[in-house]
Amino acid sequence: MAAKRKVLVEDEEEKSQILEYLHNVSQLQTSAKGRKYFHAVIQTTKDEKYRLVAFSPEKHNTYTMAANLNSPVQLKNAKFSPSRNGELEVIVDRSTSLEMVKQKLDFKKKKLDPPQQSILKSLSDLTEENMLVTLNVKLLNFTNEETEVYTRYGAKSVRNAIIADKSGTKTISFWGNIIPSVKQGSFYNLTNVVSKKFDENITLSTTTNTKALQIPIFDEVKEEDVPIQHAENIVITSINVITSYRCSNKSCSATFPIQELKGTFMKCSTCKMKQKVENIIKSTSAKAVCKTETDSNKQILISQQALENYLGEENNELMKDEDALEDHILTVENFRITTGNNREICIKLESA
Repeated sequence: MAAKRKVLVEDEEEKSQILEYLHNVSQLQTSAKGRKYFHAVIQTTKDEKYRLVAFSPEKHNTYTMAANLNSPVQLKNAKFSPSRNGELEVIVDRSTSLEMVKQKLDFKKKKLDPPQQSILKSLSDLTEENMLVTLNVKLLNFTNEETEVYTRYGAKSVRNAIIADKSGTKTISFWGNIIPSVKQGSFYNLTNVVSKKFDENITLSTTTNTKALQIPIFDEVKEEDVPIQHAENIVITSINVITSYRCSNKSCSATFPIQELKGTFMKCSTCKMKQKVENIIKSTSAKAVCKTETDSNKQILISQQALENYLGEENNELMKDEDALEDHILTVENFRITTGNNREICIKLESA
């Protein structure tokens, strides 16, 4: 995707009118926070294109029909925003309008390759990073309890496991709503799983589009042990302790600012469930920058469980005071951390 804006009729405070051709409208999907959305690609010059994300499911049919035409369209009140990988993408909401235009553009609609599909693979085929795959595997065992960590996209639940097929074993991180749908010892068809690389080792992670379908037992599963933990000494140079408040409906991952937690009851704007404020799930985790033997600027996430186990009963009151906990961590400074298959998440924290 390109990183510069070119075909903008108007640009005011990130809101824009854009002339373009529309391509590759996806099916409706559900985000980790339970919001319906679809995505597409817009072509703004002969060779320049952007990913479009639309959080207005009622417009899906309109966009699908527009993509099937060779005529240009105009988006009004669309918004450019950095994506997770830093590239610009176009965000569409209910205030955005799509209009067919008679105006001719100085370039023709260019046929684009369809979006990358999740392809059925064996675990031994996964040798590169960012492979999007479908797997038929057995979930051998979980390697930790469900843990909530605070990522750049908000509070997320994660649970790590070992999966296997006849070609070998891999570790995988299950994120968000998919965690309750998988259990140890069962066989699954996992779609839209992405490969990651940590210290030259390939691990796996679910995505917001991952589905887990239980399948019949198959033979020849290679149930060998794999190394799942890594320990190293670090020096924490900066830290941000974050407390989040999440919807008590476990199938919803919406979070709330503390200012909304007033009174006896509240309604979640995502799942529409009314609940007692006292039942809102509170969690505390931390983002830290540290020095290691090989990296002077390593970033890690420290889970709530790791913080609580480190503090013990003696210092547990620090969990209620973010500023005091940050001071304590920076004063101690030298730690030994243990990570699982995701080397960015600390599951055990000890004084070095």
